[in-house]
Amino acid sequence: MDMDGTTVEKFQAAKTKITHLEFCPRNPTLFVTASLDKTVKIWDRRYVKSKKDFIAELSHLKAVNSAYFK
Repeated sequence: MDMDGTTVEKFQAAKTKITHLEFCPRNPTLFVTASLDKTVKIWDRRYVKSKKDFIAELSHLKAVNSAYFK
């Protein structure tokens, strides 16, 4: 969504519900998602065409509620 709340791009990024999405403050083309499917994924929105186009995936033992850039 853009700053006005209008949908700009849409795709399914996870098998289940995404609990958190955050854009990188240093590079706004990068974003991270946390999901109930026990993963955190880092994405580059310039190259996203499907849910398999992430840069990195971090697996966890339980569902993930949030992920942040530091």
